[in-house]
Amino acid sequence: MISIASALADVFEDVRLSGNIPESSLRILDHLLPNVAKALELLEKKQVTRYEAYPSGRQVYFSRGSERKSYLCSRRSCSCHSFNHDVMLRNNYIFCKHQVAMCLGVALGCLPTIVLNDKDMGLLIHSKQLLE
Repeated sequence: MISIASALADVFEDVRLSGNIPESSLRILDHLLPNVAKALELLEKKQVTRYEAYPSGRQVYFSRGSERKSYLCSRRSCSCHSFNHDVMLRNNYIFCKHQVAMCLGVALGCLPTIVLNDKDMGLLIHSKQLLE
């Protein structure tokens, strides 16, 4: 039996290789991730940004939510309310919409990227955490 994590990894790899979201992948995503439509809206509106630090190469992602707040996002967590409430506490979702958008954006290679030096990256993360 295939795990959900393995199925999602396969779908994201298919998206990466094809450069788009094949209909078959979209059906799987829609079945496994009920919030995929909202995630696609975030991508269409360019609401997810990748920040890359130089010279370390560290990367972080910020996603702008429906309330115009920025959320620090990774494959393992997100600073949004939905992640804490729907993913962690209630187990309603595997990922929040920000995480889904981030993963799809990475796979599609379509995320706007801002390159900063390592010191500025640290300041950015610290300032975003203070605002939350």
